[in-house]
This record gives sequence, C-alpha cells and structure tokens, in this order.
Amino acid sequence: MKLLRHWPLAAGALLPILAVVELVGNAWTASLVPDWPAFEAAAKVVAAEHQPGDLVIVHPEWLGDGRVAMGPWISLEDETRADVLDYPRIWVLTLAGRTHPDTAGLPVEREWEFDGLTLTRFRNTRLAPATWRAYGAIADAAVAVRTPDGEKPCRWNEREGKHECGPAIGEHWVWVGPFVTTDMAQQAHFCLWSHPTVRGPLVTTFRDVPSGKTLSVYTALTYVAGRDLDKPPVKIDVEIDGQLVGTAYQPDGAPWQRFSFPVPPGPATRTVRFLVSATFQGMRHFCFDAAMRGAP
Repeated sequence: MKLLRHWPLAAGALLPILAVVELVGNAWTASLVPDWPAFEAAAKVVAAEHQPGDLVIVHPEWLGDGRVAMGPWISLEDETRADVLDYPRIWVLTLAGRTHPDTAGLPVEREWEFDGLTLTRFRNTRLAPATWRAYGAIADAAVAVRTPDGEKPCRWNEREGKHECGPAIGEHWVWVGPFVTTDMAQQAHFCLWSHPTVRGPLVTTFRDVPSGKTLSVYTALTYVAGRDLDKPPVKIDVEIDGQLVGTAYQPDGAPWQRFSFPVPPGPATRTVRFLVSATFQGMRHFCFDAAMRGAP
C-alpha cells in the first residue's frame, strides 16, 4: 500500500529517464539515414528511367530527404491513392533492409544500392486499371436519405461540389461529396464524405457506369473518429442493378480498407448504388470510394 501511495512520485522520477531513452532512440534512427548525395544519386536513376504512369513511393514516410529527392515524381493523386492497382510499375526508395507492404510478392525488375538506401523497381503483376471511379463521378450521382417516411433527396450544391442532405433531414453534417481523409494509419486518401444518420440509410446512386469484372470498394473513418474504439461500425451495402453484391463494415481502429466484389453478368452499363448506415451517428466520420476494374 505504501508503494501505491507514492506511485506519482515514482512515475515523475521516470520521466527524465524516458526522455533520455527517446533522445537516444532519435539519434540512433537519424544515424541510419544516409547523407544527401545518396538521395541525389537515387533521384538521377529515377529521372533517367521514369515512365508515365509509374508510382514512386518513399518509405518510411519520415524519410524527409527522400521525399524531397523524389518530389518531382510524386503527385498529390499518387500520395492519396486508393491502392496500387492502377500503376504498371512501382518504384520504392527506402532504407536498406526495409520493404513496403504494397509491393509484397511483386517481381523485381531492378535494384540499386546507394550508401544505405535501396531503390527498387517492381513490375506490377496485379495491374487492374480502373475504368470508372465514384470519386470522379459524384456530380452526376443521385443522393437521398431513405427514411421511414420515404426518400429525402439531397440537393446538389454546384458551388461547393457536394450533395447536401441537411435541409431535408435537419442534420447539416450529412452530405456526400469529395473529401480528403486521414485514416488510422495516418495516410491521406481522396474519398467521398458520407456521414451516416440514424434516420435511415444514406443512398448514393450512380447510373450508366461502364461494366467490369470487379468493383473495388474503399472505406475509412477519419483518425479523430476511429481512435475512439468504442462506437458501432459503419456499414456499407453495395448494389449493382438492384442486386446486393456485398456488404462491408468499417470499425473503429481500422485503417483504409479495400473490398473486392465480383460484378454479375449484365449489360454494358450498370446502376451502382451504395447504402451507408450506422446504429449510432455521433463521430461516424465515414467516407468511401469505388472503382470498376477489368473488362466485362
């Protein structure tokens, strides 16, 4: 009991030790990073062999000199990508001995070493370019809240580029439109804000979507919402031509997720519908995107 009585003092005594450990750790990490000439040499290789459509990744994210050196070949769209399925070749600049999860299992075309840095070029054998993206087609979509009293259409706001559902249901945070989220892995992604409401499913419908083999669906909660770890998940049902093809859930604590649903046989153009719902609507800062992939 005496020990418990004095635990605040003991914890306070540990703080200087923890600070020293952190400083030593930071110094050790910094010692692993090569000097600028190594990054410059890697950039010369990319400059000579980069092709349109290539993806360039710097790993880990805190490798600041790498991001400066590779900056000319990293666009905002690449930084906020849904996944790597749209890129025929992938370059990864990283510290020697590290790997990036997005390239696991991909064949290596060529590899270079620069004083503690590794530059690797992969051939993307999982290439499946999107023929349609929900994010880019949102202006032509129809959005409504499906309540027990019937569907409440959401008005398209051309100036702000979003479908506003607030006027119809009295909840201003309910809208569907372009958004940039930072997920639980601290990664940014382009997506469609689609905050659920307990009044009923938030329904987003896209018509005349070119058919494909698979429909990739991406989901996320913002970091601020997902870190609570005590709220019910957000549910998204996916329909093609009125047929349910899959359901996905975005729970607290989960990063950006990708789900793949087979597209049933049908006409050349399809109607694709997403129904977002939750049993609790506080801090359910949800967003999604979708991509049609492959020839039908």
